[in-house]
This record gives sequence, structure tokens and C-alpha cells, in this order.
Amino acid sequence: DIPDEFVLGETYPITISYYKPTTCYAFNDFYYLKELNERTVAPINYVFERNNCEPLENELVEATFNFIVTSNGSYIFKFWQGEDDNGESQYLTIEVPVVE
Repeated sequence: DIPDEFVLGETYPITISYYKPTTCYAFNDFYYLKELNERTVAPINYVFERNNCEPLENELVEATFNFIVTSNGSYIFKFWQGEDDNGESQYLTIEVPVVE
């Protein structure tokens, strides 16, 4: 979940959803890269090395981070979606304008 617009100086919770592949995955943190007005975001999971991991189908997990709006203009968020058949990272790109 991400707002349609931001107000300068405000803080917004941004929630991402992703599928957990097995019972041996647990959310740990976010990969968060800032480059000018662009933010690249991906969940980082712990992967427990066990031999009793059960595959999961449609196990949707949510994780939230707080985003502080510090600049005018707009922000471009690139949410990592996985890799394609060639191993290239795929992103959901969302631009959010900043209003005053």
C-alpha cells in the first residue's frame, strides 16, 4: 500500500506484500537503496537451514516501513518483484508526487 501523493514533512507507513516460498523463510528487514528521488525496496528474509521445510502456496506476508518525505517533486519507488527467465530483476515502479 502506498499513497497517491505525499505531503512534505509527513511520515507514511508503506506496506509491501510478498509470497513466502517455504516455512523456513521469515521476514528480517528491507533492502532499501536511495538514489536521488528513487527508492529501490525489497524484503530480506532469514532462511533457516532445516530439512523439514514445507513448501507454501499463496502464503502472503506483509511488512511495513515508515517513509519520511524530505524533498519536493516526486519519489519513484521500485519494488522488487523477482527475476525473469534471464535472471534480470523485475520491479513494480510507482511514482508518487509531493504536494504542499
